[in-house]
Amino acid sequence: MDLKHAISAAFTAAAFLAAPAFAQDQGFDRLDTNHDGNIDQSEAAAWPWLQQNFSTYDADHNGKLGKDEFAAAVNGARAANVFPGAGATRDPSAAFDNLDKNHDGSIDKTEAAAWPRLQQSFDTYDTNHDGKLGKDEFNAAVSALRASRGAAGGTAATTATTNAYAQFDALDKNNDGKLDPSEVASMPWLQQNFSQYDTNHDGTLGKDEFSAAVSAHGPQ
Repeated sequence: MDLKHAISAAFTAAAFLAAPAFAQDQGFDRLDTNHDGNIDQSEAAAWPWLQQNFSTYDADHNGKLGKDEFAAAVNGARAANVFPGAGATRDPSAAFDNLDKNHDGSIDKTEAAAWPRLQQSFDTYDTNHDGKLGKDEFNAAVSALRASRGAAGGTAATTATTNAYAQFDALDKNNDGKLDPSEVASMPWLQQNFSQYDTNHDGTLGKDEFSAAVSAHGPQ
């Protein structure tokens, strides 16, 4: 991968979860397609995990995410390694505070819905069976989720990239090594957000750009 594509790939949704604050700003700006300083639900559609958990992070319930709300969403996802591409070890206390919406010092199943993997395993980590996760229980859950992700992450990432490249080759009808908007018509979500993933703005998607788009979009 050349430097241009390396930089482009760094600014996908997956990479934002592992990146510092300036990259979060880049992610916000890329999603804010109408440049109104907010992200609405239609703009969040480019990142399915964000759209699915939109109401959780819309703290003021105005139907939009400002930069602080967006940062909370990204930091929350990053901290527990819940979403694809989430980064290395982070302080789980920040993630706990993001999830504890009613500030009662614990996380219930409703609050855990923002992290599907945590909600699915909620009862396992609710060791005192009170229907809530305290900080110690939450920290144990985060450690376990990280460990399970680390065990499977390398193979899964390699497989995902291989699958994306194979899909790219099938879509590249004229075999020019690029995809134009007409060639991705079978993937409406990608065609509608084509310019977002065309990171070098040449009107086409290379293999790395396509793979990054598929990774950011998540399972179909």
